[in-house]
Amino acid sequence: MLTDRQSLILCGFMAVGIFVGGLLDILDNFLTLTILTIIFSAILVNIFIQKKRHREEINDSDNIE
Repeated sequence: MLTDRQSLILCGFMAVGIFVGGLLDILDNFLTLTILTIIFSAILVNIFIQKKRHREEINDSDNIE
């Protein structure tokens, strides 16, 4: 789904968004929360997809031998 570089960029946006949102006191804003939640969800989905793909690769390599 996402490459490692894209995941790191999303994590950076998330960290900067939380930091700036906290400084400006706009974390209660609906739009800010929605954007940060979407970024966080994309990161989590990517982690689970990559773990599943990694497990399938391990199982496939075990079946070949």
